[in-house]
Order: sequence, then C-alpha cells, then structure tokens
Amino acid sequence: MKVSALSLCLSAAIILLSGCGEEKANKDEPPLVRTMVAFEKDAVSSKEYAARVVSRHEVNLSFQVGGEISGRYVDPGKFVRAGETLMTINPRDVAANTQTAAAEVEARRVEAELAEVNAKRYRELYREGAAAKAVLDEYETRAKAAKSALEAAMGNLQRAHNAGDYVDLKAPADGVVSAVAVDRGQIVAAGSPVLTLADIDELELEIDLPETEFANVKVGDTASCEFFGIEGEYALTVREITPAANTASRTFKARLSILNPPASVALGKSAKVRFKTAAKAVEIPLGAIDKENGELACWVVEEGKAHKRIIKAEVGENNSAKAELPAGTVVITAGIHLLKEGMEVRVEKGKF
Repeated sequence: MKVSALSLCLSAAIILLSGCGEEKANKDEPPLVRTMVAFEKDAVSSKEYAARVVSRHEVNLSFQVGGEISGRYVDPGKFVRAGETLMTINPRDVAANTQTAAAEVEARRVEAELAEVNAKRYRELYREGAAAKAVLDEYETRAKAAKSALEAAMGNLQRAHNAGDYVDLKAPADGVVSAVAVDRGQIVAAGSPVLTLADIDELELEIDLPETEFANVKVGDTASCEFFGIEGEYALTVREITPAANTASRTFKARLSILNPPASVALGKSAKVRFKTAAKAVEIPLGAIDKENGELACWVVEEGKAHKRIIKAEVGENNSAKAELPAGTVVITAGIHLLKEGMEVRVEKGKF
C-alpha cells in the first residue's frame, strides 16, 4: 500500500512539471498573426467641396463726390439696366461747394487785375528810369502768381460744377446688384465703395481649397458639380487659384468655369464640386487599420518583427481601405490588438 501511494505521488509530480514546461514554452513563443501582401490596383479617389455661384466680372461702384446718401433705389439681387440710377447723394453740399468756388474765383480775379495794374505801372516807371529793375521784377512776379491763382480757382469752380453731375450713381452696364454697403442717411467719402454690380452673362463657381489640397489642384484641372435643386452633373474647369491663403481660414480661393451651365442657375446658388483622380492605390482590409494619436495606422512585418506605420487611407468598397503604402508591404490583418512596437511575430499567411 505504501509503495503504491508513493508511486502515485511521483507520477502526479512528473505530470505537473511537464505541464508547466509546456506552458512556459508556449509563453516564450512569439504571437501568431495573420498577414497579407498589399497589392496595387486601379482606383478613383474623389474630393468634394462646398461652392457658390459667383460672377466672373464684378465691379465695386462708388461716388466721385462725398456727401450724405439721400436716395437708395436698389436691393441685393435686383437686375438693373445700364444708365439706371442706383443711389443719390444730397446735392445741397455740392451746391454750397459750387458757390464757395465761384466766390473764390471772383476774389482771385480782383487780385490778378490789381497785380497786373501795378506791374504795368512799374514797367512804365522802369522805361523812364524811375524804378529799379529789381522792383519791376518783384511786381511782375506778383502779377504772374495772381494769374496762376485765378486759373487754379477757375479749375476748382469747374470741378464744383462737374460734381453736380456726380450726385447720381448710375449703373455702368446691365447686371445684378450683389451687395449694398450703405443706406440712406449715411455719409460717404468720394471713392468709397457703396455697391457691387455683377455681370450675370458669365457665371462660375468659387470654392475654398484647404492648405493640404492646394498643391493637388492646378489651373486647367477638370471637375464636376451638382447644383442644389437642379438635376444633373455639370463639367467644370479650374480657371484661377489665388496664390495667397486667407489669413483667417488658411484656405485658397479657387474659381471654376461652368462649361455648360443650366438655364436656371442663379447668382449665389449653392453647389457641390467634386474632383476625381484616377491612380494606383494599395488596398488593405479595414481590420488592418489601427489608430495612433488620432491618426490612421497599420502594422507591418519587417524582418520578423511588427512595426506600426502612420498612413493616409480612404474607406473603399467591400470592407477595404485604400492606403498609401508601397506595393508588396506585408500587412498584419488579424491580431493587431496583441502587438507592441518591435516585437517578434509568427506569420500566418491569409487571403484578402
């Protein structure tokens, strides 16, 4: 009985030790991961931007004289004809300026006449030898200065008369009022923009390009758009891109010509612009995508070790993603939650 009991104890101890050895051996073995070789395939990527319809030709109108706005006859969106009166400045101040200019002319005329009389008298005295040449020169100079002052005053009077024709702001051409900056009762300075007139014969789209896409869009590139409330897709061409970014939004303005615009498109209408780019892309399963500090990443196998790579990727079809990776990269597709940077792994090839 004693021998039997001892044998049983020894057998149990041997089994336990064997189990611990196998468990330790399993723990030391690198984790098994499933991988695939990333392959290249044809792909079409697209970028979409919000856009609005603008006029290719817009002009900011202003008065040639300053004063108080006494009449405003248009609102944004109104179509106007060439020569139509858009705004009026109170002519009271213009009339007062004309009167002042006229009085200035009269005063300068009297001074000029008096200066010429004195110069004429000293010319006679000089011929008789009763006046020195220096004194004559002084009176001649005074006469010339008075004549010049008279001419300047007459020019001011002419400008004051002309100002009477500038109290009405008229449309230089047919167009649509796209913006109005002032209203009745406001005081404006000469040359200060008060209204924007847009030519609706040639409309185009305007978008804001982010800094990350500025280098990817060039003048002459093609795109397409959809107008809200209008059926169909319309072809576009990039006509212009501003070379400097907006200091606040850090975006670049881009203008796109509409090749065959629909008849119902209107100034200010919203649209969606789409750029499509055909390229070669590496496709990997969505399960291979991980995150690192808010950025997309994936795990790759290099020389038997796992490494995390930050990537740019777009979700594609059939639970796949198009990633910026070199073709032939060995990507880990399963077991990524067990991985640490640089750890050794065992590879099980899979299919995607």
